[in-house]
Amino acid sequence: MNPHRYVKDSRGTLSTLKRIDEKGRLYYLDYLDNYHGLPFSLFMNAFHLTGRACSAFIRRNEKGEVITGRNYDMPHFNKKKEVTGVHVIVRCHGRYESLNCADAWWLRKLAKGGYDQGRLDDGITDISALMLLPYFCMDGINEKGLTVSILALNLKEGEKAVYQRRKGRKKIMIAELLRQLLDNCQNIEEAIGLTNTFDLINNAGFDYHLFLTDASGRSAVFEWRYNTFTVTYNDICTNFYVAYDDYSDYYKNGKLMEVFAADFDTKIKYRYGFGYSYDNFRILATELDGKERISEEEAHELLKKTTRVYEDEGDSYTQYSALYNADELRASYWVAQDHEHRYDFYIER
Repeated sequence: MNPHRYVKDSRGTLSTLKRIDEKGRLYYLDYLDNYHGLPFSLFMNAFHLTGRACSAFIRRNEKGEVITGRNYDMPHFNKKKEVTGVHVIVRCHGRYESLNCADAWWLRKLAKGGYDQGRLDDGITDISALMLLPYFCMDGINEKGLTVSILALNLKEGEKAVYQRRKGRKKIMIAELLRQLLDNCQNIEEAIGLTNTFDLINNAGFDYHLFLTDASGRSAVFEWRYNTFTVTYNDICTNFYVAYDDYSDYYKNGKLMEVFAADFDTKIKYRYGFGYSYDNFRILATELDGKERISEEEAHELLKKTTRVYEDEGDSYTQYSALYNADELRASYWVAQDHEHRYDFYIER
């Protein structure tokens, strides 16, 4: 499929593309064109999930500012089977301006030559595919302080990915929904209302949930299971359902995907305790227990503690860590587990 067919005039947008880090793992793009109406659903076959172990949490810092931490974990590989990846900070101009982090590696099947080197400037890439980046964002923050993050879920044996069929509602995929929420919503209440106007459909044998935070300090997890939309007000999210208790381990092709971890005591009574990425959840819950405020340095340390290093098949890899500040309207990123270099971006008031 030729992505040029869907690009009206990308010269303005693509002229804003800048490499941010020395290794070519992080770029910046100010999306100046109108991305609404792009046939994103035609490109969903680019997704093929392997191991993942994302984490997200919310607290206030010493100043009382709302901060949201987020690790995006997904192992991508080049032809040598080495872990790679490339990400683009996309500034979108919907009803509300937003800063988003897109996983550009997913465009490898759309771009001539692919992204096997994990770079955007490898000399062989058809960068017109970059015009799809607003719909490949994995998380972001908008000018009202709303953040939205996508986290993947395992499907249990016998279950199918969500495919809602309600009369009169437009079908939407998870990355499209993230785009709609950041473009149009000020807070969690508005996000719930907008989400209820869509029917969610997933693919590739996986489900997803969303972790949302807003400038008031509220947080919620949006989940779809058995084709039912559920909202759970929770301050931590990893890669298992929070609205459902799953007491059985999950096997895929005979391989154990979920491991039991011992219960732990916290002041907040989390009523679930089994599932993929439970170790990260336990770290966050125990470290944050009883703490209404933490410093941004402490939040960064939590992101480092929940970083996943790829070791063998089935493991995950933290592609980037993000820290969003809803009061400063700041998005901070550490890329490819390089926690010595932090990159800050701001939404101008």
